[in-house]
Amino acid sequence: MPWRLCHGGSYGLMGNQYCPACLGEKGHHQLQWSIAIYTCCLRHNCFLRESCPHCGKPFRSASRFLNSAFVRSEKDLQQCAYCNRSVANYAPSERADKKTLRLCHVLASLVRKSNCESFFGVLARLLYVMCRPSTSAKNLRAQMLPDSHQMTSRHQSGSPMNFEYLDVKSRAYMLEAVVSLFAEWPNYLIETLRSTNPLHYHLHLSNDLPSWYERVERVAMIPNSKPKPSEREKLLQVATRQGWITAVQFAEEARNTADFFHGRLV
Repeated sequence: MPWRLCHGGSYGLMGNQYCPACLGEKGHHQLQWSIAIYTCCLRHNCFLRESCPHCGKPFRSASRFLNSAFVRSEKDLQQCAYCNRSVANYAPSERADKKTLRLCHVLASLVRKSNCESFFGVLARLLYVMCRPSTSAKNLRAQMLPDSHQMTSRHQSGSPMNFEYLDVKSRAYMLEAVVSLFAEWPNYLIETLRSTNPLHYHLHLSNDLPSWYERVERVAMIPNSKPKPSEREKLLQVATRQGWITAVQFAEEARNTADFFHGRLV
């Protein structure tokens, strides 16, 4: 499964995502909590949690039973494997801001659509490159993310490495930054690609990127070249036809606000 969160074993700092209110109400874990692009509970408008509120260690109770055909009771899924205390119905998690909730809702709706493969393919490649430990990737993160939202990795090395290794808030803000590249298409993306040659070099290594993206990438790789005026219209047509126009609309609306990504990208 794409963006499946890693937890337990040698990953050290990684636990299961969960919403304490949902655990108390429904008594079981939800499938979407294991997918990295889900960072919020849309029912309770809060960030998902990854650690036990009692002992502070990664929450791993459910991970003991994910591959088991038998779970003794709902309490097994609600109790911390380290301190054996329940995380259900604990004090509410940190409330997510409206922009983060909006994007989480948009992505959650697109995951359920079968025609959004090209959008998620480009999104996955951009996230992969931006999370690399290279100097160029670090510079790009510093350019696109405010100081207060720099990446925090759950990997034992402390390096982002992959999108799946980031903590929940880092993933939320990284998604906002990457989806923003669809705003003012294709000028903003071209400007970003040209800001660091290694970025579009890594992207160009992929052979399965959609044509609407590859055309723009080729322009970005040629200094002083400009995209055709029709590129924006082509993107909007594809996005509308395939059903992910809401992601483009989110990027455009966010780009037009005065506090776009907390004032860093203006």
